[in-house]
Amino acid sequence: MASSGSLDVATFLDIRRPQRYRAIPRLDIDVLQAICSSIACVHDLLSVSQTCSLMWRIATREVLHTHTIRLTSSKAIRSFRMFILNRKATHAHHVRSLAISGSSTWYTGPPLCFDDAAADFLMDILDCTVKLDSLHLSLTSQSLRVDPARIAAVFAGLSSLTSLSLKDPGQRWAHHALDALKAPLRIRALTVHAERKLVIQPVLQPGPYFRTFLRFSTSSTLTSLRLDQAPIYDDSSFPHLPQFHSVRSLAITGPLERAPRLAALLHLFPSLDDTLYLRQSVRTGIQLFIDPSASSDVREQNRRAQDAFRWARLDRLDCNAEIAGVLALRCPVRHLTIDRFDVKAVEAVQPKHLVVASLLLPFYLGPAELWRTRPAHPYLTHLVLIWSFHSHDSLSGSTPFPPPDLSADIAFERLVQTISLFGSATHVRLVFYYDNLKKGPGEDKLERFMRDIRARARPSLAARSCSSRPRPASSQPVPGCATSSSPPRAATVPVPRPRSRPSAAGTMLAHGGSSNLHLERMASREIDREGGPGATRAGRRGRLLRKYATAR
Repeated sequence: MASSGSLDVATFLDIRRPQRYRAIPRLDIDVLQAICSSIACVHDLLSVSQTCSLMWRIATREVLHTHTIRLTSSKAIRSFRMFILNRKATHAHHVRSLAISGSSTWYTGPPLCFDDAAADFLMDILDCTVKLDSLHLSLTSQSLRVDPARIAAVFAGLSSLTSLSLKDPGQRWAHHALDALKAPLRIRALTVHAERKLVIQPVLQPGPYFRTFLRFSTSSTLTSLRLDQAPIYDDSSFPHLPQFHSVRSLAITGPLERAPRLAALLHLFPSLDDTLYLRQSVRTGIQLFIDPSASSDVREQNRRAQDAFRWARLDRLDCNAEIAGVLALRCPVRHLTIDRFDVKAVEAVQPKHLVVASLLLPFYLGPAELWRTRPAHPYLTHLVLIWSFHSHDSLSGSTPFPPPDLSADIAFERLVQTISLFGSATHVRLVFYYDNLKKGPGEDKLERFMRDIRARARPSLAARSCSSRPRPASSQPVPGCATSSSPPRAATVPVPRPRSRPSAAGTMLAHGGSSNLHLERMASREIDREGGPGATRAGRRGRLLRKYATAR
């Protein structure tokens, strides 16, 4: 289901029903339905619903049908249960998407903990909403009474689910819910989170989750799978497991304790061609960093594993830089997202789109002579660099950005060195992310720093653009040539391909006839406004990457 938005149930239930004495408009019902279906904003829909009683009923059904209903507290669960049961015939069957957690996004927001009465009310809601397409369910309280029989009965009635996310840290009820799903399984996206306890065991030690996932291996509709852990470390844990032929996107959200074996991934998910998400633990990263021979051995094993079979392609690879190197993929990868800048990892994958998720300043790129000797990267066309500035970061201490010894000149020169490696890039985006919920002197310094960077980039780029193209006949100035007292937060500067090798300042984005430079600033509180309340740093970082790094 393609939901057009999400709705906090508290906002929805505060809208009172229109008074009965209001006259019914002389419009056909299909006209009113067309009006409601053309309104995308949920707040506009709720406003339109106040025009008359008939419009209220139509708009209410439209909201329930097209928006995700988020239940974030025991009070919201009680209120929504009363709302559903009062008009079960007209309301319950129109609910298509429910998110019972701190956020409708899987890996952001705090877990939802409530009492046993609220848990019973929640089961009543799920009993009524049998037409659900999408369900995000989080029952994380260790003292919460969960009846496996009630859970199984509820999920047995959910026959139209296509997207399911379950969070069960205690491993007490999720496998009962999955076992109760009736065949044929129509689920296209499945997420199960059990705080790194969900390990698909080999046949010699069958467990509840192992038996559950045996069922999903025969599903022809399951295309997206998210797990805490998977047996991808050695050659003895995966040969006995079934293959998930329909899975095209895989995310292993738990930290990898060892370097992954590509042979296991190729066996378990032979049809993978969309997204692969992996994250290593701190210990694994240190081991790969301090022991080059171990990483070389794993890289060679992964390379040999692709001699007999390899994936045809990967649309997106999101992992640590070390993991990108040791995977040694021999299939084309369109989009690569890594956690730090690593030229070797980029050369190993050779993506068309590259996103460096975190460049912490001050960062060290190495001597200029070393960078000049690096080979060109003709395959890359899109580059996104996200500079993170943390006011209290473990790497930079408690000093707000920028540190006194880092000037805009030095940062600009390092930025030029980075971008100059990718001479074929036609689109470059620079995102300055300030991780602080309160506006303070650190963010003011960031604004001044961005202004200095923009001022150093603009003269050479604007002069090159204005000298190469005549001014249009209209009164609108050429982008990049206009001057203003307060530069915008996002600037786009087209730059033509230079005839000769440009200078260090001119190297910045002088790569192609339609190159674009985007300078943007995003604070963590702005990310919170987009993703909902209660966001953690990891959640904000995830939403930041989805906002800037997933555009095709």
